[in-house]
Amino acid sequence: MVFSLRITIFFVYDLKHLVYPSYLLKCGNEHLVNLLHDHLELIVLDDIPKIEGRVATIGHSIAWLQAKDDGVQFRASENGKLVLRIPASSKPIHLNVALAHDESDSIHDKAPTDQVINLSDKTHGGPRRWKTTHTVRGRLATSTFQGYTMDSITVPLKNAYNSWMRTSSLAFFPDGRLAVGTLPGDVWIVSGINDELDKVTWQRFAAGLYEPLGMKVVDGVLTAITRGRIVKLHDYNNDGEADFYEAFFNEVEPDKGWHAYNFDLEVGEDGSFYYGRTGGFSQWSVPGGVVKVSAHGNVETHRILKSGTIGNISWKYGGVVFDVITSSEINDHSARF
Repeated sequence: MVFSLRITIFFVYDLKHLVYPSYLLKCGNEHLVNLLHDHLELIVLDDIPKIEGRVATIGHSIAWLQAKDDGVQFRASENGKLVLRIPASSKPIHLNVALAHDESDSIHDKAPTDQVINLSDKTHGGPRRWKTTHTVRGRLATSTFQGYTMDSITVPLKNAYNSWMRTSSLAFFPDGRLAVGTLPGDVWIVSGINDELDKVTWQRFAAGLYEPLGMKVVDGVLTAITRGRIVKLHDYNNDGEADFYEAFFNEVEPDKGWHAYNFDLEVGEDGSFYYGRTGGFSQWSVPGGVVKVSAHGNVETHRILKSGTIGNISWKYGGVVFDVITSSEINDHSARF
């Protein structure tokens, strides 16, 4: 059986200053990516390699390096690991690392396609994938409540993408467009919301999110709280479809428990993010609470503001008013921001 993986890496450096933090990635106590004074090093395979030019073998595993820059090289580290060395550069460096594992050793006389991808072409946004939109008519004055008249925006339950429209969150753009999230992971942009609601258009903006139960438009970028992370959805070419899903903040303790979801998303006066997280029926060390994340999304600076309190509480923090209703029976929290 053959297992293969192709990795395309795109780094940009200044000749005098490396733009990345001291270490990018850790696995246990070992640094997988290490920045030195004039280059970057990445551990590719964890064993003593045999290196022949830009091909390295370790047992039944093989790694191929493809790069136009001669300074990009494999080397063996002093503690017996295959290391990829990338020099500092004032220009983008494009390279591929292809990995494969085959216990029959039939791949050792083969090589991957020699094609170095220019990733800079992919940083400007591409063509829309979901070109079909749905135009519906809303309904005016469908109900009244305590002096308020309720209008209804029709949801395209039957749509071109067979998307289950179980709506879960919403956020408004400054221009009046509405973003609607669905529990299965879609985000749709709804336009044409006016006094008549006679021509409301739904356009699919993103898909594949993990339970987006809260959204906010921050500095023009739609930002969603999902299971385990905060995601920023960037539309680089303004065509109404997200081009880049940025993992802005990743939780240290995400949980797959059916009731361990995140919900609501608010932004404080200092730009910090706040969201609620439930803890019932999960392995989370905190039984539900309100999480604060710094404006930069740094995982080291996030903290739990309130947790484990029984009863109804309200407080103001960072310009955001919280109303938390707790339940002692399931040791869980529900919060309204």
